[in-house]
This record gives sequence, structure tokens and C-alpha cells, in this order.
Amino acid sequence: MRVYRLTGFLFMIAITAAAQDKVFFGGLFPEMALSKSLPDNFQTTFKVESQHIRFDNRDPDKAPWEYAHYRTDLQGFIAKKLNPFWKVSAGYQYRLEGEGPNSHRTIQQVAYVLNSTGVRQGHRLRLDQTYTDGADTEYRMRYRFSLEVPLAGRTLDPGEFYFLTSNELIGGIQGGQGEIENRLVGSFGHYFGKELKLEAGLDWRIDKIIAEGLRNRLWLKVGCFLNF
Repeated sequence: MRVYRLTGFLFMIAITAAAQDKVFFGGLFPEMALSKSLPDNFQTTFKVESQHIRFDNRDPDKAPWEYAHYRTDLQGFIAKKLNPFWKVSAGYQYRLEGEGPNSHRTIQQVAYVLNSTGVRQGHRLRLDQTYTDGADTEYRMRYRFSLEVPLAGRTLDPGEFYFLTSNELIGGIQGGQGEIENRLVGSFGHYFGKELKLEAGLDWRIDKIIAEGLRNRLWLKVGCFLNF
């Protein structure tokens, strides 16, 4: 029950902070990932993420509840598991923007996972470079810390539920201008087995922390993850 109360408390803060700010939008955020294990501890992953706005107060001349497609990301990764704890990956993303030009992104990351006293701790350091026609290349460094907690016992077994939370800090630079973003996620998931898990929760993002116009985005995130 402490996990449920903590989740509710965190996102009540998120919603209150977002509602008080001038720039706030969000909506639905479905995602799906398909992973395939390969020989020699390699793995490939194809992922689709899509964000659909259901509330947006940025334009006073439009109704705030009008639907709009915000963006869809198509991602591909190849990863190498170095040992039970460390994994390195490289990837590519093509972004379909609802408005504005589409973009390309290259990604490099290293991840560390530790299972301790029934809680799975994850650390991920990611670098990415985004290329958009007519704009300077954007370079970012991202660090994410995550916790996965089984809700029945000390280990996560097939057919059980779990709670997942993460916080990611992102620093970027584009055209000589720096920026910071923070992402807080809280989700509940069901682990069907190593082939399938489902998750649903809230994803709260704050950016334009250095530039004027602090921006809040709050998404209802639903994910399906398949592994073969």
C-alpha cells in the first residue's frame, strides 16, 4: 500500500504543478517494443512510441481539448550484454512530427542493473544526437535511475504485478544554447512471463528550464513489451 500512496502523492504534485504553469499539454502515450535475442548475448529491439494530445493550453484561440497528433518515434537498437549487470547499446530513431519537419537521431547507451533485496535497480547513461533539416544538430546527455518493485513477494514471477518508477535528467545543447529536461514516470505492470509484460502509468516531463516558458507535459502511458 505504501507504493500506491507514494505514486499518488508524486503525481498529485505533478498535476498541481502543471496546472499552475502557463504551458501545459498532454494526453495518450502508447508504446510497443519487440525484442529478439541473438547468439553471443546480442539482442535487437524495434520500438514504436506515439504521443497524442488531448489537452493543450498553448494556443488561446483553440479549444484546449481538441485532439492532435504530437509525434511518433520509430526506433531500432542492437545491444550486447557484457555480463549479468552491464549492457551496451546503439540505436537509431526516425521521428514523425505532427507539426514541423521530421528528424533523425543516433543513440549510444550503457546500462547497469542490480537486483537487491527484491528491488531491481537500473542505471542508464545515454548520449543522442538529433538531426533536423534547417536546424542545428542537438546533442544530449541523459541519466535515468529506475526501481522495479514486485507487489507479491520478494521476486517477480510470471503472473504477478509490479511497480516501476524512474527519473531521468537530460542536459542538451543546440546552436550554442543549453537546456535541461526532467522526466518522472510511475507505472504499474503485469509480468506474464519473459515473452510479455504490460505497463500503464503516468509520464510527467518538464523542460525549457533554462529558456523562458517553462513547459509541462503529462502523458497517460500504456506499454506492451514482447521478447522472443
